[in-house]
Amino acid sequence: GTGGTALVDITTFGFVKENWEACVNGIVQSIMLAHKNLQLGRIKINVGQVDNANINRSPASYLNNVDRGEYKDNTDHEMTVLRFESIDGKTEIGMINFYPVHAVSLNNTNLLVAGDNKGYASYLFEKLKNPPGTLPGQGSFVAAFGQSNEGDVSPNLMGPKCIDTGLPCEFYTSTCNGKTEKCIAFGPGNNMYESNVIIGQRQYDVAKDLYDNAQVFLNGNSIVNFRHTYVDMQTINVSSRFTSTGHNETTCQAALGYSFAAGTTDGPGDFDFTQSTNSTNPFWQFVAAFLAKPTQQQIQCQAPKPILLDVGLIKPIEWVPFVLPHQIFQIGQLFMVGVPGEFSTMSGRRLKITIQQALQDAVSHKICFFF
Repeated sequence: GTGGTALVDITTFGFVKENWEACVNGIVQSIMLAHKNLQLGRIKINVGQVDNANINRSPASYLNNVDRGEYKDNTDHEMTVLRFESIDGKTEIGMINFYPVHAVSLNNTNLLVAGDNKGYASYLFEKLKNPPGTLPGQGSFVAAFGQSNEGDVSPNLMGPKCIDTGLPCEFYTSTCNGKTEKCIAFGPGNNMYESNVIIGQRQYDVAKDLYDNAQVFLNGNSIVNFRHTYVDMQTINVSSRFTSTGHNETTCQAALGYSFAAGTTDGPGDFDFTQSTNSTNPFWQFVAAFLAKPTQQQIQCQAPKPILLDVGLIKPIEWVPFVLPHQIFQIGQLFMVGVPGEFSTMSGRRLKITIQQALQDAVSHKICFFF
């Protein structure tokens, strides 16, 4: 990506100009193509369920949600499809859908640029709708398979297993004999390429069915609106109903915890970090202090998460962005919310409820969000 902050650039050993130019040129080209194709159009919406295409990769953490009893599953399965067509309905223009599943069917051993399961689903849809022989990504019909609340959602349906024994990983820490490196999630195919095709195909099948049977129009004549703002995430006042202390609190600088270094079952970390860690390690405290030593206020603010790297305090280089964009779009009865992060299954559900409560006539509205 083109974030430009140290936490991103350190993974690629610094700024990669070729990647930056590819991103910028691609964005500019897409805007130019869209501008040249401006026309009156209409949008249909449809909603359905995608079965057997995702699982929760942090089921132990999910159990900490006190409101989990209000839902029958620990992931969301809903897909929302928007069908774009010309004003007379004779020309199909494109499709966007939102469905939660990480694009990690291809694991850490893959060294090639790939769109993963969502890219494969998009490839199938665009191949269907564009003329025969059209190169991938070059057709006029665009099919976008977007994300929703997939922060804790994996496509690897067989779940995490120890690669040395074949036994399930330890439930709470996702480890094998205390180590994360050998705990890796697999499936549903015999290898990662087959798994990628299966999960992509399942998303494509539902998206096509919802697209073909979409009947409800978005009433854009009533209202088309948007709001966009930048928020300093370090200074937000948080109401007592959202805090564990029962008091009004304020957010603080960003910090990475020990669980961050543990990675996930879709991509385990190195060293001796494990998921669900809530205590510090003297050795790593000593190492991290060379970059920035957490203040007592920061430790209290981040609790119960133990701080590994206090990225919000490291100077002079900015390690992570702290002023972030938030946006909401309205087209008739549809609200689309763009948020700068990966919301977990439950936090995404809560976000939808909060937005519905903020809308005076929420009963008649459909809400979806993307990252």
